[in-house]
Amino acid sequence: ALLLIGAQRSIRMVHRVENPPLPVIVIDPGHGSSDGGTTGINGAVEKEINLSIAKKLRLILQVLGYDVVL
Repeated sequence: ALLLIGAQRSIRMVHRVENPPLPVIVIDPGHGSSDGGTTGINGAVEKEINLSIAKKLRLILQVLGYDVVL
């Protein structure tokens, strides 16, 4: 019985090494508050474009299993 318990612990330790936790990813799209960045000739504001891209990136990373902070 002690041999079996020791083997189970060894298997759990190997599993932990083989599957380390994924890192937390922080995405900072920038240009918050009153600083909207530049405005394009079509009226597009940089901060809105950056935020849109950051949200799409967050979704992709979350689907892949990462913890994401925006």
